[in-house]
Amino acid sequence: MPAKRTRLFVVLMLVSIVAVCAIPAAAAKYPQPKLWEHSTPGVDRMPFVYGDTLYYVRDYDIYYSVWDNAARAWSEPKEVPGT
Repeated sequence: MPAKRTRLFVVLMLVSIVAVCAIPAAAAKYPQPKLWEHSTPGVDRMPFVYGDTLYYVRDYDIYYSVWDNAARAWSEPKEVPGT
């Protein structure tokens, strides 16, 4: 019985070591976050993407920006009409 417990302990330790070593490798897949080119010192919140359009709130006004595939960039943000 002690041999089974020892084997189980060793297996659990090895699995734990492999899992802990895999965390930095998984985190290395993602690039560092960067600010959006249209960021401002105002309060930008509640982003929502619908298709190729990004909607968000800046200082309680609703804005949108459209993704341009050819330029590979977001358009200059515009206020949503009627808000």
